[in-house]
Amino acid sequence: MSFHLHQNVKFLDQEGTATIKELRVHSAIVEDEFGFEEEILLKNLIPTDATFSVEKVILKDKPNSIPKKTTIEKERIVDLHFTQLVDFVTGFTPYQMLQKQLAEANKAIEQAKSDKVEKLILIHGKGTGKLEAELYKLLQKQTQIDYYDADFNRYKLGAVEIKFHTK
Repeated sequence: MSFHLHQNVKFLDQEGTATIKELRVHSAIVEDEFGFEEEILLKNLIPTDATFSVEKVILKDKPNSIPKKTTIEKERIVDLHFTQLVDFVTGFTPYQMLQKQLAEANKAIEQAKSDKVEKLILIHGKGTGKLEAELYKLLQKQTQIDYYDADFNRYKLGAVEIKFHTK
């Protein structure tokens, strides 16, 4: 853009108009509509008589109306070791510990169903086998699932894998 003395201009980054009083190499001394003078970079001025044509508009933010792509979670792993479920492990009876673990397992199953997870791995550990036995009793009551020992190479004999039937 070219500028000349006494030309009326607008500011690019603020409201108002001004008149060019002095031109410099990369700036101009302008007098605003209130009579104040200041030096402004030429790149921040626009002639008031300038016309622009817009060739292309690029949206930086997508409108909220575009649905978000949903991805199905392939595998969720839940560790049922008691130390992973509570902050302090003291003061619990073995029965209370088992009930807490089973409640967490049930919650994980229901949440995985709700979230449409393809596969849920419940890590029960090897221990005495009591939690594993109770987990299998819990799973026998479930519908729309298949369950079996999880991958031996990955979990040894300490986890159960649950696959959910899709409707």
